[in-house]
Formats: sequence, structure tokens, C-alpha cells
Amino acid sequence: MRGFHGDAVIRKSAPEIAKIVEGYSGGEAYIVNEDEIRRFKERSPLSGLPGNTEIKRAIEDKFLNGPPGAMMVYIDINAFKPYNDNYGFIKGDKVIKDLAERLLSSVPGFAGHIGGDDFMAVIEESSFDSLMDGVITFFEKKLEEFYDTLDFERKCIITFDRSGRRSRYPLMGLTAVGFEKIRNFKAADSVGEFASELKRAAKLKAEKHTGNSIVFKYDGSSLTPLEDVISDDKIPMKIRRAAVEALGEAGDFSYGGILAKILDGDVDLVLKKSALYALGRLRLKETAPKVAEFFNHPSAHLRMRSVEAIGEMGIPEYSKSAAALADDKNYFVRKAAVLALGKMGDSAFCDLLKRRMNVSDVRNEAFISLAMLGDKDTVESLPLFINNDAVEIELRLCGLKIIREISDCPAGGLLLENLNMKSPLIRAECLDTAACLIRNGAMKTGEEKDLSYLVSDKSFAVRRALAVFCGESAGKFAQKTLNALTKDVSAVVRGAAVSSLSKFCGREEDILLFLDDSSAFVRLSAVNALSETEMPPRVLDPAVEKLRLLLKDPSHEVAEAASKTILTIVRREQKGDRV
Repeated sequence: MRGFHGDAVIRKSAPEIAKIVEGYSGGEAYIVNEDEIRRFKERSPLSGLPGNTEIKRAIEDKFLNGPPGAMMVYIDINAFKPYNDNYGFIKGDKVIKDLAERLLSSVPGFAGHIGGDDFMAVIEESSFDSLMDGVITFFEKKLEEFYDTLDFERKCIITFDRSGRRSRYPLMGLTAVGFEKIRNFKAADSVGEFASELKRAAKLKAEKHTGNSIVFKYDGSSLTPLEDVISDDKIPMKIRRAAVEALGEAGDFSYGGILAKILDGDVDLVLKKSALYALGRLRLKETAPKVAEFFNHPSAHLRMRSVEAIGEMGIPEYSKSAAALADDKNYFVRKAAVLALGKMGDSAFCDLLKRRMNVSDVRNEAFISLAMLGDKDTVESLPLFINNDAVEIELRLCGLKIIREISDCPAGGLLLENLNMKSPLIRAECLDTAACLIRNGAMKTGEEKDLSYLVSDKSFAVRRALAVFCGESAGKFAQKTLNALTKDVSAVVRGAAVSSLSKFCGREEDILLFLDDSSAFVRLSAVNALSETEMPPRVLDPAVEKLRLLLKDPSHEVAEAASKTILTIVRREQKGDRV
């Protein structure tokens, strides 16, 4: 009776069976426990390991209600899906079976198969390290058997999807996490949910790596890696503040709850100031009530940061409270409040902002807020506002952002006036904005300005923006300027210039020259530019040949782009679009 164990199978004599089964007239037989039959049926047909019913029972009996040293272990296979997709389900099943057999023979406790490439075990904590060392060593050695020689030696799988996009996937590995009853788990489901959370954190916090495998033994610390830094009083405040503000700029929403806790905590006010800044950058509206509590805080720093944050969140319901801060005794709070009113989008406060235009210290903030709210006269005056060097750069950049969204900007040409008199950042942004307006049909080029003098600008950002602008304006000076920019020392500028050449007919042969550029970025730009052009026969054949050679380019991005461009050209030829 292979497959059953313990007292699941019992030998009974005929009289004993007759007492159980009425009318029985046979000889002795084996009786199988019904629970054992059910468990056997529920086992994974692929791995032979216990399935979810037994797993749930094991979590409850052996972990939640088990001895103090009990440990949960969850294991999954990294990069299994691309392997299964490329090698087929038969070889994929073999990977699952081989790992299952290893777990069955080596786990000193309960081992189960959750499904797919997910496994679990309940063991003693003391055996975790040796178990994982053995399992991962086994799996790493099996990789050579699992993969073709080429894939194994280059340590990845390279494939192409239906659109010709080239993708690279690493070799498989294991992620194994182990944890004791550190948290107050109420049921087996909560254990599984925590394991999923732990596997995500393992990628960031695990210290033990072998090949593409990760082992993480949870010690009860925060699963968000920077929480320990933020809450540690022994770490200098400057570092803690920098970490908090960086979280806001990085857009890591998983820290929202931690940042909100800082506002409630007994911590230095400067850390709360940084937390308010970060919450504003994250635009986490659910934290708005907590943030708004600081509108009336004795600290002007916290009042300023709180109204800034609410403004970034763009919640009109707080407009009235923000408007009250426009009369705050502190200059910086007033500026932040006036600017926040525009970001909240409540047009009911336009009259208040127009009155503030007569107050010198917040005039510029009021102007930008009115523009955000769509005030016609203000929007039309934005180019002049941006050209005013007396206005803070941050507000001018905000004005440029507003202009880019305008559907009709007849005064947009003013952005190109006296560019050499503006700061490099504003010069670059004005060029980018003008290009955007032309692209969207919001600005007519009219009489083209000769901006070729910017070819020698010291800022590569300005030269890059000039290349983009020339591609959109397509005026008589544009090609001359682009010819000079294709020789620029900066690869970023050369790449932008090559991309813009694709907007002009007859420049395909010039673009071909840049497929041999020493910079991967320029080669990538040239490849993408060719996909946008309709090449004449004399250019088509050499172009396709060069693109074919680029399929072996050291840069993965260039090779991928080359494959897509080749397929684009082939499809175009099939449709009879050849010029």
C-alpha cells in the first residue's frame, strides 16, 4: 500500500470486518483510513507533496500551535515562468519534480507544495541554515542540466516576442524565507499573507545570496529597509532627514504609513518637517487629515510644509483652510499657501489671488496660481512672466509646465527671445517647451529665428534641447544647426540630433553613418530614427544589413531596437509602402 503511512492501513480478519461491514462474506482484508485517502487525493499530482488542505492543517498544528522553536519556510523559484515559456512545460515540470524530491528527502519536518513553483515547510529553527544550504546547493548544481549549454554559459535566456522585442531573463534561482512566531498570527491565511510580504522584502534585505538564489531569515525587524534608519536615534539627524525626503522623491508609497507615524511621534520637529515634505511629494491623499492638523502648529516651518503638502495632493476641500494661511504672519507660510491654492484647483479663490497680485511679497506666487486655475489674461501673459529674470526659477519652470498644456499659444514665440540672457536651465526648458507647442500644434513657427549660436552653448542640456527644437521646427536654419550638433562631444546631444534628422526627407544616408558611432546611445538613436523614415531603395539594403549586424551589438538595448526596426521595415515592404 505504497503512498500511505503510519496506521492508515490496518489488517483485519474476516470476523472483524463483518462487525464493521454488514453482510461481509470475504476473507481477511486491509482497511484504509478515509482521512488518509482524502489526504492522498489532495496531494499534488506533479510533486507528490501534500497540497493546500494538509498545508493549512500543518500550519495550524505544527506552527501556530507547535513548539516555540517552530519555523515557517516558504520557497519559490525565481525566473521560472520565462524558463517554462521557453523550454516547455515538460522541462518545467521536471524542475518542479526535482525540487520537490529534494525537499521530500531533506526537510526534517513537514514539506508541502502550495502550487506552481511555490513550496513550504515547517521545521525547527535550528535546522534552517543547513537545510537551505543543502537545497540551494542542489538547485544551483542542477541548472546545468536544466538549461541548454548556450543559455547556461551566458547566464541568461534571450528571447523575442511577437513584436520583435528582445528580452533577457536570468537563470533560475530560489527565494527562501524563514520566520518564527514573531508576529501574532491569528490563522493560517495570515501566515501565508505575511510570507508573501516577506518574499518581496527579501529582495532588498537578504544578506545571503548564492548565484540567483536568496535566503532571508526574518529577525522581526522592519520589512521596509529604511524604517530602521529613520527611527534610530543613534543615527545623525541629517542622515535620517535625507532618507525621509528621498523617500518622497523616489515615490515609494510603501512608506506612507511610516511617514504618517513620524507626525504622531515624539520626534524632533525637523524630522516632522521632512515627513510632511515627503508625504506631499508622494501625494498620498489618505494622509491629508493628519497633514492638515499642522496648519495651526506653532512652528512656521511645519505650517509651511503642511500647506505645501496639501497643495501637492490637490484636494479642494482644504482650500478654505489654506486661504486662511495666506494671511499668516510668516512670509514663507504666506507664499506656500498662495501657491497651494492654485494647485488645489478651486476657482472660487481667483478673486483672492487677484487681490494678492497687489501684494509684492506673494505677487509671483499669486500669478502662477491664477495661471493654474486657467485665468485667461494670466495664461496669455505667461511667456512674459517666464522671460522675467527677477522671478524665481522654480516659478518660471512651473509656468513653462503650464504652457505645455495649452492648446493655443500664439505668444509662444516669445519664449525664444533673448535666450542667451537666460540661465542655462531656463534656456533648455524654453526650447523644450517651444518644441512641445509646435509638436502639439499650439504654436506656429512663423519667421524662424536663427538659434545656431546655441550650438556652442556651454550647457549640454541646452544643446540637446536645441536639437529637439530643430527637429520640430524644421525651418531653414534647422538642418544647418543639426549638422553641427551631430558632431557634438556629448553623446546625448549627438543622439538627439540624429533623432531629429529623421524629420527631414533625404537624410537617411546621414543617419546610417551613426550606426557605427562609439556611443551605444547614439547607435540606439540612429536605429530608432531609421524606423521612422521611409527609405529609398538605394538606402534600404545597406540599412537592413547594418541593422542585422547590430543584432549582435554589445548593448542589449541597441540589439533589441535593431530587431524591432528590421521587422518594421519588413512589414512596411510587405504592404507595398516602399518609396
